[in-house]
Amino acid sequence: MNTHNQRELVELLDNDQRNNLQFYEYLEYLHNKDKRFGFYGYYDHHKLVAVQYFSPLNTGISLMDKHYLSLLKQHLIKTSSTYLFGKADILSLLGDMPNRQKYPYCYGYLSKTNQSPLPINSPVNQATFDNIPAIEEFYADKDIMIEVQERLPNIIRNGSAFIVKEGSKVVSIAMAHSETSQYALIGGIYTDEDSRGKGYGLACTRALTDHLHNKQRTPFLFYDATLPHLHLFYQALGFKLTDEYVLLY
Repeated sequence: MNTHNQRELVELLDNDQRNNLQFYEYLEYLHNKDKRFGFYGYYDHHKLVAVQYFSPLNTGISLMDKHYLSLLKQHLIKTSSTYLFGKADILSLLGDMPNRQKYPYCYGYLSKTNQSPLPINSPVNQATFDNIPAIEEFYADKDIMIEVQERLPNIIRNGSAFIVKEGSKVVSIAMAHSETSQYALIGGIYTDEDSRGKGYGLACTRALTDHLHNKQRTPFLFYDATLPHLHLFYQALGFKLTDEYVLLY
């Protein structure tokens, strides 16, 4: 797909916007100047009924109806992306995928009424373009936000990255890497091991969600369903579980 398909692509995504948030961050790649990123579209009688976004790291799907999953299956089997991600009830219909294991994820949101107050004397600052080298260094040895170099300038432009620094080093961060007029998908939340136990992660996430609520956007996020401490972390922030997802890798 390319920019000529953008209107019909966005119309399909907007039908289930809050469950398609990861798609919106890749819309800029419709120009197809970078062949590693983009979208495939699937049509039924000249109507777009299913889409797949892809990058070296991720592949995800959005469907008008789950019955259209059969259109995607053979292409999904061949995808070279490291991860295939989607709602558990949809991806379960694919059956076993060759050379891929299933990993459960939770998906939740934070309403403004559940927003926790920001900590007094918070050490958190909104990231600027000057912080980009330090943020890239922060993520360089971590298996998260692997495509941060491509996506970070737009995140900074939106004002949607919050950091804690110790000296010149970034030690904790939370960011929103995909936004629409109503919703935002947040991620990359992490604190360096030596700086944990100081409340930095909670403070960064609270500052970010407060920023998003001020822009009238509801924050959503994914988290590993197998890690009890993440359930406690996001419950403490006020996030509510909405759906189960699965990661195939």
